[in-house]
Amino acid sequence: MTLQSFLILLPSIVSGGILTHLIWPDKEFKSILFKLFLGIGIGLGVNSLLVFIYLLIFDRQPGLFVVQILIMVLLVSMLIIRGRPCRFTPIAFKIPGRTQMVFLALAGVMLILGLIVYTNVSLRKPQGAWDSWMIYNRTARFIYRGGDHWRDAFSPEMYWFFHADYPPMVALNVASGWDALGQETVRVPMLIGGAFLLASAGIMFAAVNAYKTLGQASLALLVLFSVSDFIGSGATQVADVPIAFFMLGTGILIFLYSFKVQRGLLVLAGLSAGLAAWTKNEGIVFVLVSLIGLGVAYRKELKQIFPWYVVGLALPVAILVYFKIVLAPPGDLFVDLPSQVGQITDLNRHFEILKQMRLDLMALLNWTLLIIYAFILGVDRSRFHFSAFLACLIIILLQLVGYYSILLISPHHVLWHLSALYRLLLQIAPLIVFLYFSVVKPPETVFQRK
Repeated sequence: MTLQSFLILLPSIVSGGILTHLIWPDKEFKSILFKLFLGIGIGLGVNSLLVFIYLLIFDRQPGLFVVQILIMVLLVSMLIIRGRPCRFTPIAFKIPGRTQMVFLALAGVMLILGLIVYTNVSLRKPQGAWDSWMIYNRTARFIYRGGDHWRDAFSPEMYWFFHADYPPMVALNVASGWDALGQETVRVPMLIGGAFLLASAGIMFAAVNAYKTLGQASLALLVLFSVSDFIGSGATQVADVPIAFFMLGTGILIFLYSFKVQRGLLVLAGLSAGLAAWTKNEGIVFVLVSLIGLGVAYRKELKQIFPWYVVGLALPVAILVYFKIVLAPPGDLFVDLPSQVGQITDLNRHFEILKQMRLDLMALLNWTLLIIYAFILGVDRSRFHFSAFLACLIIILLQLVGYYSILLISPHHVLWHLSALYRLLLQIAPLIVFLYFSVVKPPETVFQRK
């Protein structure tokens, strides 16, 4: 059943990789490696949009897997047609140095340990965490079992604690997987969680390798997997790792644009940000802060950057707006906005949020070790792109402000809400790790002989 579950996800993943390459046709080996992993998340994200549109048109699921196969064949044909005039160019591999081999071996060991942890947690919790089986998998079951009544998954009569208003990216992928298999199995949501976990690690490693060095990429992978509960969250099938993937992908694509200056990167960045909003409500905040970050950091190039970024945003945001207005019931966060805004003057609420945010931020990463390492190696000024750094820094800071603001005006008891704060911080942790290693000098500059 595990192999079958993987095979039914394969058309979406392959389509995502090809679509990514068609939008950004960079044929450098390091870029292709990055696109292979980016295509995993983009493919699953776009597949959920396809499933949603298909359900709106046909009101039922039969035939959906055939459509997914046809789209994959169409994209493969487009790739062949576009690549036909091009000649084959041999790929030049550079043999890693001794220092790089050491770091690469450490990253490999960490990857194996991460796989063991993921497998162990998945087997111990096959139904996932509470959010998994009560929000995402519940929605998937309503869609899969509902037939013509699949919209009941988002009924306003649903108890608010089940969050029927949440964007259904994960649930739609699970439901389409069950439809292709013809039965419900925990293997599908397990593999989707694992796919986003692998994709997050892959784009981190490939991007830092492309932007910096192999040793730096290995260190970035080590630190990413050391983020507390990152692997566990991927294994328990919640949506925090998928949205972290899209946030990280958006930041990386903005960074890559800063020194490649290719429009396809901006389209993919916008698509990634839009899919973040289609994954969780926190992604809506991310879309807004990403626009602000780009507007501030690239204020002199807005005419060249914004239109292409908006092109990528257009489809997922348009579908999200339709979902929120037409299908989704009212959320639980804005029930009495005037009185909620009045909570801004509650100093005790500020104190509780700040205290918990400080504790969770300190638990997120080993900041002491990272500061010492940065102090020893210093800042790499050779490939420092200030605009890209500023854009990602603004996005991270404003996303934190967004989390803080929502917690401040939430109608729920602040201590109950703060129990989920760490998971919010987990969403931006990979982007923080990438930003750190994009600035610090790579280890080869210190530990390897010239």
